[in-house]
Amino acid sequence: MAEGIMKQLVQQHQLDWYIDSAATESYHIGKMPDQRAINTCKKHGIDISAQRARKLTKNDFENFDVLYAMADEVLLEIRRDHKDAFNNKKLMLLLDEAFPGEHQSVPDPYYGKEEGFEPVFQLIQNGCKAVLQKHVAIKEPD
Repeated sequence: MAEGIMKQLVQQHQLDWYIDSAATESYHIGKMPDQRAINTCKKHGIDISAQRARKLTKNDFENFDVLYAMADEVLLEIRRDHKDAFNNKKLMLLLDEAFPGEHQSVPDPYYGKEEGFEPVFQLIQNGCKAVLQKHVAIKEPD
């Protein structure tokens, strides 16, 4: 969902950013997002059905200016598995942008019902908007 939300925001603001998402585990490689995530994004005018999972690589630390983890355990896993490429200035929790100093993880709605994806969408969207405001100085309308 984060990739789709961020791509929509970047497009709306006509920014030349390359947005991609990657996983730390390999069991979803090549698979599309959860249908419930697709449905939730679709309600907000975002189509993520063409996205396919890929695994995070060492090159991602070179190719991207910032890498955002959705959850603390993922952040720790990335630090552990990519020690040689790890750059503390490039890797952070997405929600640290929206809620600085609170070190919040995005809850995983996978084991719940579809309606559990909406509040997760809202959290991710808040994080993505905060990224935009931080890096581009875009202010939300009053």
